[in-house]
Order: sequence, then structure tokens, then C-alpha cells
Amino acid sequence: MTDGSNGYESIAEAYIRARRHSIGPTVVRKWAKALRAGASILDLGCGSGVPISEALLQEGFTIYGVDASATLIAKFRERFPRVSPGMQPCRGLTLLQPQLRRGSRLGADVSATC
Repeated sequence: MTDGSNGYESIAEAYIRARRHSIGPTVVRKWAKALRAGASILDLGCGSGVPISEALLQEGFTIYGVDASATLIAKFRERFPRVSPGMQPCRGLTLLQPQLRRGSRLGADVSATC
């Protein structure tokens, strides 16, 4: 079976422990200032949601998180139970096609898992 997570599933717990919470939130908050208040943001490769999705949620944005690692998505769901992330490899992404067909604008934070 092919690992659609690009290897992240096998190292998910170690990745969560090693992820520095100080790297990224300042930059993503600055980037998000260009978006309208409450905008929807697609976080591809969202991982456990910390720190990027967390920072954007704190700023009042609606987050659509997608990651191919079942472990990382489970941690995301634990931390942010009101957000409904999807588990799917970024290649061939179909999760948000209905929202895109309706013409919504989604900002994207595309990470290395794609």
C-alpha cells in the first residue's frame, strides 16, 4: 500500500513533539491581515493544527484543514472539536470541490506534505 501521507504518518507522534509552536504564527497572522474578516482558509498539510490553524482560528477565520496523516488529523480534531478537518492526500484533493464550485474564495497555506 502506498503511503499517501508522504511519510508523515510513520513519524506523526515525533513530528507533534518536535513542532516548534513559535515558528509560523507571526508570519501567518501578518499574511491573514490581507484577508477579509472571518474569511475561509484552506490549510493544506494542517497536521495537528498547531500552531498555524490555531493562530488563524484565534484571529476569527474559518479553517478547512486537510492532512493525509490519520494520526495528525486525530490530534487536530482533539484540539479543535468545532473544526471539521479532512484526511486526504493533497494530490487529487476532492474534499472542498463543492465549496469551490460555489465560488468561495479560499486562502491557502500549502505545506510540504503536498
